[in-house]
Amino acid sequence: MIDYYTKWPQAYPLQTKRAEEVTEKILQFVYQFEAPKRILTDQGTEFVNMVNRTVSAKLDIKRSLCAPYHPQTNGLVERMNATVQKALCKLVGTKPQTWDQYLDAVMFGLRTKKQMTTKFSPYFLMFGREARYPAEVPEDYQVDKNVEDVVGEENVSKDIARLDYIRSTVLENVLSVQNKTRRRLMSKTDSVNSVVGDKVLRQNIRSQQRKGGKLEPNFLGPYTVTGVEGKSADLSGDDGTLCKKVNIDHLKHYNIQKPRIPHRIAASVSAPLVTA
Repeated sequence: MIDYYTKWPQAYPLQTKRAEEVTEKILQFVYQFEAPKRILTDQGTEFVNMVNRTVSAKLDIKRSLCAPYHPQTNGLVERMNATVQKALCKLVGTKPQTWDQYLDAVMFGLRTKKQMTTKFSPYFLMFGREARYPAEVPEDYQVDKNVEDVVGEENVSKDIARLDYIRSTVLENVLSVQNKTRRRLMSKTDSVNSVVGDKVLRQNIRSQQRKGGKLEPNFLGPYTVTGVEGKSADLSGDDGTLCKKVNIDHLKHYNIQKPRIPHRIAASVSAPLVTA
């Protein structure tokens, strides 16, 4: 789980992906911090189930789902999962079954590292100060209660004064990175602007992820666009099949193909009839 403002990552070891166990970890996150306003997840059964929906409704948490076969929608989490997995692989060595013993250490390192988008560490944005490492405190350093109170008041007052400035700086940094990413993606791909009623073809993503699917068509359809919301579209096939929340990056306009007439036949038809 990642907070989209501070980029604070939170990870829990799970034995299974059952709905009850996943929901229990969501509740643990709520008890540690607070109930988030909205949770963005994929459409896996561990998230899309009655148990999860009931708990979210009780806690007034809104739910959003990623478009099928489009992990870029939740790219922040996908990238973090890859980073955590890479770090754990280096730590476990020849004992991969002990990965859960190193998880907290890996997460602490990610929380205290400067984030490339916000330009601040998640720990700093969460608590208003950088984390203190044991190596930074001298062994013979003596601090009584009075000194702690004075230093604490000074730090709190400075952090409160800088809070608005830090928030505006973070938002500017995030917006700048988002604009750069958007321009880069738009220069590489041609986005499809679809409206309700358009005929489109849907990219056959499953053929790329399934063994033996190389001989299947790259695009399926045609489909009729029945609804558009943001970057997702609802489609309806000519045979009545429905496709919900398909990312528009997986669509392309359908051009009705004209029947191809052999050149000789076309020439004979177009030639004038001569009679004696």
